[in-house]
Amino acid sequence: MRWTDDDSTTNFLPFLDILVAAIGIFLLIIALQKITERVETSPPQADAIAIVRANSQLTWLELQEEGTKIDIPRYQIGQNVEALAKRLEKPINVVVAFSAENIEGMYHVSDNLDSLKDSIKEASTDNINFQVIWWPLSSKPNADEEFLASWNISLSSNR
Repeated sequence: MRWTDDDSTTNFLPFLDILVAAIGIFLLIIALQKITERVETSPPQADAIAIVRANSQLTWLELQEEGTKIDIPRYQIGQNVEALAKRLEKPINVVVAFSAENIEGMYHVSDNLDSLKDSIKEASTDNINFQVIWWPLSSKPNADEEFLASWNISLSSNR
């Protein structure tokens, strides 16, 4: 009787073949991937910009009137949107910018704008029409300045 049997030796060549082929495919996929470049988009058409602040405030900027900037309580956004829509007599676009720290304030603004839409429907007024564009800001300290720079507006000056 022999202690070694020729049939008991394992042939690793098929496994090695599959392993080398898989590594080759992964290398090919990695080499053929192209790096996507960030596409710079133009800012949306806006008639007013509201930046949600942490202290229950909004910074309200009307772009039609030489960058009029005022700080208002969050609950007044509906009144400002309604007044701007009546004054311009056209559908308006309102960009509401918020950061992750002010997400709760964004929900309050959303509730106020929803109640304005409901009151417009109940009153059946066709002259007030607006669209809200929600714009998340980055967590950088000067994210609002960078955001407004796309409209050539600075918070330190009015225009």
